Amino acid sequence: MKKKKPFSLNDMKLKLLDLPYKGINVPQGWFAKFQLVVNVTNYQNGPAPVQVINQLNRSEDVVSSDDDLFFFISSGGKVKLSTTNSKVQFRIQVSWSSYPSTKQTFNVSSSDYQPTAYSTLQYPIVHVKADTRVSATVATPFSPRHSLQYLRGLIFFDGPTTNSTSFGTGLQLLNAKSQYVSTGQYMTVVQLEGYDGLHCFLQDYDNTKEIVQFQSVVYTDQPNGLTFTLDGTNGPSALQSCTNYSEILIGMNGNGLLHAYLGGVRKDKKNMALFFSANDSLTNLPQEFQSDVRTYVSTGGKSFINISDNWSQLQGTKSIGRKGFFISPNYGALSNDQSFEAQIKMPSGGTAFRLNPLSPSFVGKEFVKITLWDGSRVDSQKTFSAENQFDEGVLEVFGDRIDVLYSQDTQIPTTGFYMIFEVVNSCYRFSCLISVVLVLLNLL
Repeated sequence: MKKKKPFSLNDMKLKLLDLPYKGINVPQGWFAKFQLVVNVTNYQNGPAPVQVINQLNRSEDVVSSDDDLFFFISSGGKVKLSTTNSKVQFRIQVSWSSYPSTKQTFNVSSSDYQPTAYSTLQYPIVHVKADTRVSATVATPFSPRHSLQYLRGLIFFDGPTTNSTSFGTGLQLLNAKSQYVSTGQYMTVVQLEGYDGLHCFLQDYDNTKEIVQFQSVVYTDQPNGLTFTLDGTNGPSALQSCTNYSEILIGMNGNGLLHAYLGGVRKDKKNMALFFSANDSLTNLPQEFQSDVRTYVSTGGKSFINISDNWSQLQGTKSIGRKGFFISPNYGALSNDQSFEAQIKMPSGGTAFRLNPLSPSFVGKEFVKITLWDGSRVDSQKTFSAENQFDEGVLEVFGDRIDVLYSQDTQIPTTGFYMIFEVVNSCYRFSCLISVVLVLLNLL
């Protein structure tokens, strides 16, 4: 059972310069949580009235705080009060607790397609083992004004136990837009204070060592999308995203080259689904990805990308010549989680879809069903399976909407289904019909 030892300093109005540090000692296996109130009047540029210095001698300036949370682990830290002519109202309340007891073990490998993404509320202590070294990143939380303070209590240790050297906090990692990398095969991650909405991504460093900048996000219900800047000017810049399942890459601008991975970055690029520049985005977007995690990497310049979990962002298109693909969530990896459905529709008729399936032959009960619509009416439906394989070459189908349903045999893991599509004008359909009529008339 956790033991708490409350300690508080009541409100104090200070007019002193560089007051002594207030040290907060923490024994091994424990942590100190303190809530800090700082109200300042007449503050001007200069030293922050309060400075929090942790066990790694890293400091955070505090100009204003409304019961914000701070954390110290062994061997403790210091709080420095430093005012000039400002009036400062200061309050600190400290409690000591032992580390959480619920533990989880994860293994990460350079052969993984998907990163290990987890909620720190569900797993407050995580032990990680890698093939080579562990890479850890942290997602930007929503409602950051309230939730960022809990990232101060997300602690990363360079080794198999909490007695190992600490890298720092989740907030420091988030602000650095970087990754923590273990010196050996092990890392330990501890969330000192539970909060719903904090997430970590774990991978083998063998796949992430070329990335110089990381951003990560876990989100739901963002119909208008989220916009990110990936600056790959000085090296690859990555965005890891995680939604309930499906994500739409709505748009891209900038002078960078964008690589999209189903899952995490792999150095062999076997799970790279997309590679293009901003000039290509006019015909290649929007594009759907249904994997658990997506990773976008910009190289050679800046890329401004917009992503959404609103499926309707994918469905509609006004562009003849639009290109894209239908792809399983874990395409390329042998998996029992490959089934998906997708839809593309045009605002009016006179269109066709040119399809090019690139997957191997179907096996077992695996099948894909392609439904073509003419307005609100089903025009045709084709099902391909082990008994009815695709013919070689391109398949051309007509309609203003296409639905694609891929279903795998749940007893047989597969590498998934992948089919390229292009929206084309269907006027040649009628040209072919006229040509056939003319030929028949000539034969009479």
